[in-house]
Amino acid sequence: MFGIKTQITKCIDDEGYPTFVECQFVDAHGCTQTFNDKDAIFTKEFLDRNSDYSVAGIIGCEIIERKIIDGREIIKIDTDLPWHIESTKGETLFEVLQEQLIEFDHLV
Repeated sequence: MFGIKTQITKCIDDEGYPTFVECQFVDAHGCTQTFNDKDAIFTKEFLDRNSDYSVAGIIGCEIIERKIIDGREIIKIDTDLPWHIESTKGETLFEVLQEQLIEFDHLV
């Protein structure tokens, strides 16, 4: 399975269980993409309002296309599969750089 590396940036809601957090990554075009969901979607770490929010996270994704533009490999991904995650703008398709992806067997 592939995933896009993210940074968990803050707690949105920890009044109940689970905690909802915000995470972000910067795409290949320099745009920040923001996602809000349960902490367990992005990391194995238990998070709440008092957590240190320099936590790395992962969003599972499917590789749609690879291309070379100006000497850089640009990879089009879809975050709808496998976990049905969309950005706060309702988007699931993004172009990222190869080094932003990670291959993994489970949530790390």
